Amino acid sequence: MSPLVLLLLACTGGDKTSQDTTEGPDPDPATVPGLRLAADAWARLDGDDDPYRVEGDDEVECSPLGWKSESGFFEIESDYCAKATWAQPLLGDVAAGDTLEFVFWHLDLWADPPYRATLEMAIEGEAIWHYEVDVPSSENVLQVEVLVPVSVAEGATATLHLDNHGVNSWRVGEVSLVAAEP
Repeated sequence: MSPLVLLLLACTGGDKTSQDTTEGPDPDPATVPGLRLAADAWARLDGDDDPYRVEGDDEVECSPLGWKSESGFFEIESDYCAKATWAQPLLGDVAAGDTLEFVFWHLDLWADPPYRATLEMAIEGEAIWHYEVDVPSSENVLQVEVLVPVSVAEGATATLHLDNHGVNSWRVGEVSLVAAEP
């Protein structure tokens, strides 16, 4: 079994076939302590609303079939959506020096010809996390911790931007504030 599958089983509680698979409604994000960006709140930005847009981007197809929220992760399938930006408002304040954390992974990445893919998260236009990877490459799983450089208030706009081609799978978990140690 691959390291990614083992990690995912550990994160999700193991084999679902031996557990109760009855799912209730997702909790209200406002009631989850520390949650700052919810997996199901990302909305795609189009045209001039996209701060990453460059000339010619309107020709890059991005079907709504290319992204969804599932089990606390925002999932992007680049065969349907190779380049796009999504946004959502912060669910709570973040002070300068606070740490945000989330799980990020991608499956094996492939494209012909080879190139460099990027994924970036920003708040109010300031990049807080940037990931670049050569494609093709092997799967990767990261527990990301980001030190936020400036204070931002609840409702500030966060963006997530993917620039990729090929048939690839990307996952970004819900973003939470790391609780300060007493």
